[in-house]
Amino acid sequence: MTLLLTFTATHVLAQWTSGVFVEGKDNAYNVNETGILPYVDYNAGDRPPIMATQRIDNGAVVAAGVARTTRNGRWNDTLPVNPAPYLDVLFDKAFQWMVPGAENVLWYENSVYNNTAQCSQLIDNLGTWGYTIWGDDRPLDTSGLLDNVDILVIPQLQMGDDYIGGDPAMLPNSWVSAIDSFVTGGGGLLIMEGSDCLGWNFCRVQNKILDALGFNWWFQHDEVGDTVDNWYEWWSPIAYVDPTTAIGSAYKGTTGTENIGLYAVCSLVELPLTFSVNVSVAPAFQSGLPGENLEYTVTVRNLSNVDDNYDLIVQDTENWSLSIDQSIMVPSLENRTTLLTVTIPEDATGCTSDNVTVNATSKADNTLSDNGSCIAHVQTVRGVEVLLEPENQLGVIGENVIFTITVKNTGNVWDNYNLTPSDDAGWTIKLDNDYLGIPKNENRETTLVVTIPDNENLVCTTNNITVVVTAVDNMEVTGNDNAAVHAVHAVPWAGTAVFSLVNLYTVNIEKILDIENGSKLVVKFYSYDNTFENENVIETFTTPPTWHVEENENARHPEGIGVKKARLDLTTDNTENVISTIASFVVRRDDLFSRIRAIKGRWPYASPDERDALFAEIRGIKGQWPYAPT
Repeated sequence: MTLLLTFTATHVLAQWTSGVFVEGKDNAYNVNETGILPYVDYNAGDRPPIMATQRIDNGAVVAAGVARTTRNGRWNDTLPVNPAPYLDVLFDKAFQWMVPGAENVLWYENSVYNNTAQCSQLIDNLGTWGYTIWGDDRPLDTSGLLDNVDILVIPQLQMGDDYIGGDPAMLPNSWVSAIDSFVTGGGGLLIMEGSDCLGWNFCRVQNKILDALGFNWWFQHDEVGDTVDNWYEWWSPIAYVDPTTAIGSAYKGTTGTENIGLYAVCSLVELPLTFSVNVSVAPAFQSGLPGENLEYTVTVRNLSNVDDNYDLIVQDTENWSLSIDQSIMVPSLENRTTLLTVTIPEDATGCTSDNVTVNATSKADNTLSDNGSCIAHVQTVRGVEVLLEPENQLGVIGENVIFTITVKNTGNVWDNYNLTPSDDAGWTIKLDNDYLGIPKNENRETTLVVTIPDNENLVCTTNNITVVVTAVDNMEVTGNDNAAVHAVHAVPWAGTAVFSLVNLYTVNIEKILDIENGSKLVVKFYSYDNTFENENVIETFTTPPTWHVEENENARHPEGIGVKKARLDLTTDNTENVISTIASFVVRRDDLFSRIRAIKGRWPYASPDERDALFAEIRGIKGQWPYAPT
């Protein structure tokens, strides 16, 4: 039976001429660890080729991406156990397919890491198959070096700088010619490459030899992985040895299996290559707030054999602001990245998605192009602000007091709101509209009518009013504001009060007033966002009887800072208890501009000290200008 098996295998080996005989299984794929890119991406189901062979004239070549598997403790690992440690068997069947009856094997060691010392266990095992194997590091074009050699093993020529590496110019053409003459003259060549996990790119050197021989496959700069069929980790795949091939059939006949345990292998790609460019954008999806910039990394992969420049064009569906470099240069089989910035408009509606596409086109060949895409999404923002005005009112008993409620949708989507009023005193309160639908960033108004009962005992009573506004479909989106009604016999004052700006820090109040209730006139100062800053009491008096004032008076901000908003309030002895707001004033840009003109008119006549003060005021005006309303 042994003789028959050997005869049948040899007969099959002699008839088969070329093809892939070792490949990844159904879950195998390839990845680019470092350095140049592979020509072809293999995904699960593609079964990446790992070993292939081809007869060339009178000889033959086996290209195997298993260089790192040949090392001691890799192909025959016992911790953990490699379940199919038969690389020696596979090499024997490959040697006999290339050169039937082969015995003499030269394991080449010039510019080689995987030398006879690193791979001694494999070489010793092959010796038990009847092979005489020796190492030599003399130049391959040395006269007589390849005489009486049946099989030449090149276990990955590492020519080039580490992590850059792969410089085929360092491989002398005379060496390549010597290899070519050896193969075509009847010799067998086992040429190996390994995974790219250290980034050395040495596949370029091996491919120079394969190209010269006219071999139908090239090594790729990648690593074959398998998360399902492996014997240790994803980088130690259990590969498939095809029994329909001559070498695979002989391997199975000896081992009884179609599996082989490998370690850190690379894949092969069949020629001719189709050159292309690949574009990817990451992340594929991002979400941001209106006004924010979303940044994406655009990766352009040059899958051709020449360096190339690519024109970049970015387009989107929402016509937002997009920023990217107009072109990018990418070396052959490498990738380069650039930054894509998508600016979400300030007024963007929540939940809007902008589909962005980046297209790269080769400047050398405009038929080579690709595109990648991403999505920029607007986060939904919900919010509400409530303003109940005026903050304090006097109301005559038996009459109605009207407040204005302003509800602003501060979110970026349309929202509907319920309005709920309440008070301390249990008076009659009526809303003109208790339901408002408001577009994003807009506001709507309604009125609140408070009826003061006709009861003398309520005079000087303060009723605190609260209006709560809540989104219909999200009770967490809510806001409220408060106001107060002070019951009086009659209107507490009559007359006029007019504000004007004296300088950045001082307002003038020209007033003619008859005041029936209260104790003080107070100028209260606020920021533009209505935050209380300070106050200045300008009048103190006693009522009744009616107090009459007819006066033109200045009020300076107590903190010596710019006036933004000012309000003349009639209060009790406690200035926080506002009976009525008599007048209010907002410093606008027109007021600031008029003040600047006045300063310019005064400047020629001002003393040095006065000029210092005027200059400081101009600086203050410039600082306040961006926030002042028009």
